[in-house]
Amino acid sequence: MSPLGRIPRIYHIVTITFFLANSLTASGGYSGGGINQDKGSGINANYYEIGKSIYNSKQNPSQIRKDLVERQLRILAKIQGNLPRAEQRRVDLLRLAGSLDESELRALHHFVQIRFNVKWEYEGNE
Repeated sequence: MSPLGRIPRIYHIVTITFFLANSLTASGGYSGGGINQDKGSGINANYYEIGKSIYNSKQNPSQIRKDLVERQLRILAKIQGNLPRAEQRRVDLLRLAGSLDESELRALHHFVQIRFNVKWEYEGNE
């Protein structure tokens, strides 16, 4: 076989090797979109996870502090009002009034802001 007859075969081998090498280095590439603790992004993973667990909690609060109910009702009503309509029908955050401490309220606020992409200032220290 002449050297010119082998060029197409070598060309195929090189081309296939090139595509295989590229596909191997590209697999598992993109890992963006996660919640991290990067201070520049404004996302705090601990607050986010705590807020998420409070938001998704189906159980009724067991201990309600009467001195916190009125203040927390205002804050929770603001959070509930900033949810999309479908979520407003699905969850009732007002039932949590009086059962959360300050850090839990802030975490819930933080979660809702990130999860539903709404921005407003936390008004917890009124």
